[in-house]
Amino acid sequence: MTPGAAASAGAETGSATELPDPWPLPPPDEGMTGFWQAWAGSLVELALVLVIVFWMVGAWGRLSRLRTGIARAWGQLDDILMRRSAALDMLMAAVRDTLQHESGSLQALEQAVARQRETTLAVRIRPHAAEPVQAWVVAEREMGSPLARLQALLEQHPELEDREDAQRALQQLVDLNGRVGFGRQAYNQAAQAYNDALGEFPTQLLVPLFRLRPAATM
Repeated sequence: MTPGAAASAGAETGSATELPDPWPLPPPDEGMTGFWQAWAGSLVELALVLVIVFWMVGAWGRLSRLRTGIARAWGQLDDILMRRSAALDMLMAAVRDTLQHESGSLQALEQAVARQRETTLAVRIRPHAAEPVQAWVVAEREMGSPLARLQALLEQHPELEDREDAQRALQQLVDLNGRVGFGRQAYNQAAQAYNDALGEFPTQLLVPLFRLRPAATM
């Protein structure tokens, strides 16, 4: 190849390499890069906030269901207590004439029953609160002694065995007293499940935030 031809070929090669790119890449935009970097950090923070919010909603929903379980258990027990109260009223009405000389014992029972009914109403309003439940437990215990005294008096008066109304009320009272025990056990199980949930991590973080308190057992 002659020197002129080589120079001509070199010139053609140089011209080919210097041709502009038909699809040039745009230069990087530093402003957009900084914008997306800033938004990336904000998106991460937003995602963390959403995770915390969703967790709080789920944890609160679980606690609400457990509190509803306490209210449901108390509702079942409350129904038994109302039936027991009606049977006790029926029994006292049936034996009052026969036990006129034991008016002091009957009056003590009536007072204890009145306190028990008052505390029952308080628990009915707030079945998951500890204070009314504890007051109910005390009133229930205080009613036990005069009620046992009444049953002892009934055994000392055989003539009451012929009173159908008295015997029917007494049988209902004995049966319902047994059911009260099972009702208290069901309530305690519901209350314990709620208290266990309050003590679990991270659910326990909601306790000071919403001023939650454990439920009392019976």
